[in-house]
Amino acid sequence: MSISDWDRDTSGNVKVCPVEGWEPALGYGMTCVLRLEYSEMPADLAAKSESSPQSRAVQIALAPDQAEDLAQVLLRLAELARQGSEQAKS
Repeated sequence: MSISDWDRDTSGNVKVCPVEGWEPALGYGMTCVLRLEYSEMPADLAAKSESSPQSRAVQIALAPDQAEDLAQVLLRLAELARQGSEQAKS
């Protein structure tokens, strides 16, 4: 899947939800389980009633190889993001 297939808002921007937290676990002794807690974007929150929850969670299961691949990709993205942040400061 390429980024062109990602969900977009009405302006054509990629929709993102800030991560509030996560909790990893070992599932059935052989699967990596990850619970990601996130908030919806402010524009989406404005449309909700005050009584509805503002944060959500998704629980995913990954094979060990998938977890390692994801960890490596996230580490590389973090490195690139830091470099971009440092370049923006100069």
